Amino acid sequence: MKVLDSSLKKDILKVIHLEQGPVYIFDQFIISEFNEGITVYEECYLRLYEMVDTCGSNKKYFGFVPNRINSYAVDVQGYKGVLKYVKRYYPTAFVMYTKRMKMAAYFEKYIYGTQFPTFSDLESAVE
Repeated sequence: MKVLDSSLKKDILKVIHLEQGPVYIFDQFIISEFNEGITVYEECYLRLYEMVDTCGSNKKYFGFVPNRINSYAVDVQGYKGVLKYVKRYYPTAFVMYTKRMKMAAYFEKYIYGTQFPTFSDLESAVE
């Protein structure tokens, strides 16, 4: 479910339109919804981290939720390249809607060497 079709719509503070798709800013988290068929490269990861860090740096609890309503590719080396800039790690919860997306998340967990929860609906991910 898209953010704009969910009960969360009323709580959006700001929308940032990246080339890859919209990013929704809330008080305690950021949700991304990337476009079908794109590839997420290092520049996009860096921009996302900067947004999350800017919004969450002075908050005890703040997180990032990729809402994978579409299928897209991720550049693993790009993700790893951004890690050198990371000063604080923020909780991340992935929303996956299909079995294929869940399998991709399993692969990403293995490649990235990190653990992150996956959910099948948006509201559960932000609770």
